[in-house]
Amino acid sequence: MQQHRMWRLLAAATCATVTACASTPRAADARLTPVAERLTDEAFSNDLAVFRGLQMRAAVAGAGAGGGRRYLATRATEWLALAQEAYERNDRSAFPEDLLVLAERDIKLLEAGTAIQAPALGSAVVFPTGVRVFDDNTWGRALTLRGDADHVGAPDEIARAEALLLRQGSAILAGPACMADGDVSRQAGAMLGAVERTRVNPTPIPAPAPPADTAKQVVVERPPPVPQPDSAPPPLPRKPRGACDGPEHLTGVPNAVHFALDKSFLAPGSREALNRTVARLREYPGVRIRLSGHTDPRASNAYNQALSQRRVDAVTAYLSARGVDASRVLRAAAMGEEHPLTPSTSVRDQARNRRVDIVYVLCDGSELVPEETVDDLQLEAERRRHSKQ
Repeated sequence: MQQHRMWRLLAAATCATVTACASTPRAADARLTPVAERLTDEAFSNDLAVFRGLQMRAAVAGAGAGGGRRYLATRATEWLALAQEAYERNDRSAFPEDLLVLAERDIKLLEAGTAIQAPALGSAVVFPTGVRVFDDNTWGRALTLRGDADHVGAPDEIARAEALLLRQGSAILAGPACMADGDVSRQAGAMLGAVERTRVNPTPIPAPAPPADTAKQVVVERPPPVPQPDSAPPPLPRKPRGACDGPEHLTGVPNAVHFALDKSFLAPGSREALNRTVARLREYPGVRIRLSGHTDPRASNAYNQALSQRRVDAVTAYLSARGVDASRVLRAAAMGEEHPLTPSTSVRDQARNRRVDIVYVLCDGSELVPEETVDDLQLEAERRRHSKQ
């Protein structure tokens, strides 16, 4: 496994090159329930509401922003997503709280409406306490680009590359496959390389040429232009603005994301599935989506209607936080228990019914419903155990 340096060593090496270094967040700044008190559904729901509130604030504060403001909005969104995932994986360290504090600081800077100063972009200390820095060479490239965020074409990609490195430095989120480290480095490096190619450098203005000496000027006669043959092919017609430029088919995207019993928060597998949807929507700006939330048939009609609304709201908020404009979502409807995929009451089929369906509307108006994806099914643990007996 590749050896990692502690973040404090990297901070000491890079603080000298920036205007200022942000202070490490303190656990006392966190607004999540203390670890020892996270024992009830109420505490869990309250903490998830904190994440959702900050995600919506980041989406609103960063709407339509560019340059350094866009970088900060994306950084806050990425940190909140990592913090929530670590929280839902029962990370008992200060990692979720520290990231939440850092994200809220970025959001407050954006909400203040003032110009983003260099210290906010170039600060070296941005990782939570005790997290190892993965691939400090790539991180150094990100620091340089971040400080120049107003002069690159894709500042949000800097924040996403940093989030990849941060994920790999977390013992909870990186996973056990250390062999994937090289792939993460290459992916983050490729993202930063694409940003580097968009950097706008000022073009030097050449000095004006001295006036010509007309007394000594020699006029050179030019040959007459050669006429073009009549058979030359006409130029290709330009594609009209607004013409359909989307794909005929979409592959690799989910048809739905699924939920645990009586829950409306997105599990890590569901977020990964939605990330594939976000990637395709970025690739094809003409594609739009329709969302519909569903439940299994247990509980009352009114309760299930409200639960399906919370589920579709969770998907909509996640897509918005990842940069999907609200105009791309043609419909986000709560369907309750009225449209189950199957009447079966088996554990697996009940889990299939707890979902938000995603229909992709192509640029010609046709709809595409991909094949059913069940990678993120949330089975009921207790009933699953009984089914094996």
